Amino acid sequence: MREPHGGEVEWDISRKYNIPIDKITSFATTVSYIKPKIPVNKYSKYIHRYPPMSFKPLNDSVAKLYGAKEENIILGSGTEELIYLFFSALGKGEAIIPVPTYNSYTDAAARYSISRLVSHGSDFELDIGKISEAVSRRTKAIVICNPNNPTGRLYRKSDLIELAKISKDNGATLLVDENYMWFVEKKLRYTMADFIGKYPVFVLNGISKSFSAPGLRVGWGVGQKLFIDTLNGFKTPTTIGTMNLFLANALLENMGYAEKSAKRVISSKKRFYNRLRGIKSLHVFPSDANFFLIEILDRKINSTGLFRDLAKRGIAIRDCANLKGLNDRFIRVTVRSDSDNSMLINAIKRLL
Repeated sequence: MREPHGGEVEWDISRKYNIPIDKITSFATTVSYIKPKIPVNKYSKYIHRYPPMSFKPLNDSVAKLYGAKEENIILGSGTEELIYLFFSALGKGEAIIPVPTYNSYTDAAARYSISRLVSHGSDFELDIGKISEAVSRRTKAIVICNPNNPTGRLYRKSDLIELAKISKDNGATLLVDENYMWFVEKKLRYTMADFIGKYPVFVLNGISKSFSAPGLRVGWGVGQKLFIDTLNGFKTPTTIGTMNLFLANALLENMGYAEKSAKRVISSKKRFYNRLRGIKSLHVFPSDANFFLIEILDRKINSTGLFRDLAKRGIAIRDCANLKGLNDRFIRVTVRSDSDNSMLINAIKRLL
């Protein structure tokens, strides 16, 4: 059974507690709280046209972002489609997935192949030795989210390169989901797309998180031409609406705005982190992304109870009880504006 993600939580709360969706303050979904400025009316004229099989302007914009070629790019209806496409193209075999991480990897692996879960090391670092030991002749993929969801951990570049080498030596593909790299401080950012010419690496990203535009459902993958050709052979054509293609391209052509938004989120995150750490009954893990994994130390309440009590007040958080590798002592909260963050902190203080 597919587990719900943060964005679905808001709709569930709306239905269960009869709260209009626009009245819910969501710390559950991991998109930027800064809403994008997009010229919707400019492209509304394309709504009556079927989408093209290939939309070169957007492919070119993504390729330019990575210094890659158009042949190295595949577009998808969000990175979610590409995750499932990745596993369907791999065929039967094993995928090694360090947990805790995003549930869709394990859900997709369960549908199309077999997953072998390995636990992270201390402080949620990658345990390269444990991953290497798990590799077998059946291994088709190693799957990494970087920075990781829900821990917010940015992994060392050297560790990712080591996993790329392990993948190459064993005939596997390294999938790296970089959706949260936008929120990493600029001096620390890197992309494994730089290594697609040397290693079997497939990198995912999209506009949902940084541009706060998950409703457009536009994501992309970057990889070796042969692998992209293989994925295209499995892909359902025209899964992105025509208007959405134009809007996504307009966003990518304004990367200066994206950088300004990222700086604002990072600034808010630092203040949010310091205030959350002031709540003695919580342990807040450091994060390189735009959210925090939090352990509840107070044994009188668990994550599900805290989620429920906040939901009744129109506040959504992510209950991590259903995430493999975690339990009902953990929640995840996303950075929002200072006023919203204060509202959450005050609500938690009243409940704990």
